[in-house]
Amino acid sequence: MGADINSPDIVGWTPLLWAAKAGNLGVAELLLERGVITDHVDIDGNAALHVAAHFNQVETTRILMNYGASLQVLNKRGMTCLDVAMEAQNNEVVMVIVKHQRYFATEHLVYLFSSSIVQF
Repeated sequence: MGADINSPDIVGWTPLLWAAKAGNLGVAELLLERGVITDHVDIDGNAALHVAAHFNQVETTRILMNYGASLQVLNKRGMTCLDVAMEAQNNEVVMVIVKHQRYFATEHLVYLFSSSIVQF
């Protein structure tokens, strides 16, 4: 019997959150292929997408989205991964998120038109 890939440390970080921070695509993809919980949150409510967005991990963000990580998870500050990327001024991550096919699902259209991204 092996280790639990979803087992968090004392602050709630799982191996996926650590891989997202480091931008370790190989580890992230291996975990995702083995069915890791993509939307596990740490004690601050941050999921792997929040972490990848904060640390400007462009390809990790893309992989997490491709594996179905939620764009709607709100951390304890009420921020989505897009909000985190915008706050950190990680423009390339912002573009990966808003250009991804899943971003334009119906539930994100309201956010798109109410955010500061769209200026009329």
